[in-house]
Amino acid sequence: MWHAEGDAFSRLDYVASTREGSPDDLTCLLEALIRVSGAWGARYLLAELPVSSDYLPAFRRADFSVWSQARIYRYGGDFEEGEGSENFWRRWTDQDVRAMQALHRSAVPKLFQTIEPLSRKQAQGLAAFDPQGRLLGFADLAYGTAGIWLQPLLDPAVEHASLLRSLAQAVPNRLGRPVYISACSYQPLLSEALERLSFSLERELALMVRHLTLKDKVTALGRQHVYEGEKNEGGVPVIQSRQNSVKQAPSA
Repeated sequence: MWHAEGDAFSRLDYVASTREGSPDDLTCLLEALIRVSGAWGARYLLAELPVSSDYLPAFRRADFSVWSQARIYRYGGDFEEGEGSENFWRRWTDQDVRAMQALHRSAVPKLFQTIEPLSRKQAQGLAAFDPQGRLLGFADLAYGTAGIWLQPLLDPAVEHASLLRSLAQAVPNRLGRPVYISACSYQPLLSEALERLSFSLERELALMVRHLTLKDKVTALGRQHVYEGEKNEGGVPVIQSRQNSVKQAPSA
């Protein structure tokens, strides 16, 4: 589990159990990690599990809920761009963030905007602009030893298929690794386009969230509850982090 200072969320990277472990043991572990996440100042804890995972009941007992689903597709097409084709994707810069935030607000359902971050900040992502400078979409990017992961957010009004194909071809420093694209269920046009292209469905994930409620005593107002995504007038920060670093829970 990790948390970057300033982020409203913590994220579970992986969970594994021993042969002797029981479902109750996993629930106890999750509850301990929830307390650690709250101590770090996170307002919610995110996790991703295969939709058929045996761990889902334990997560639900720890008050995790499924807020969306994601389909992971592997690109199986040509990484060489066709003759005469134009690829609009490039690394995003600080100057692109305002346009990305506007697209995030318009394309992500309002209910999910505080849960779905603009970027996981693991690597500098990609953005696509048309010749007139209009943002067509952007993609979060993460590198791993077994592959490269992309999560695009596209303008619903643009043609998705060509943008998704060129996105897979535009990944820098691929070094022969496979490219995967994640399509969340709140963007059905992504899955529809990927199904028509040279992508194969690899897995389906349940996207889970555990909202955290932190309590703080305020002399004038009594006990305050601080909820994810809300601001309480007269409140004070519940937890103040003093280190500008990424926090990581020790492995169990």
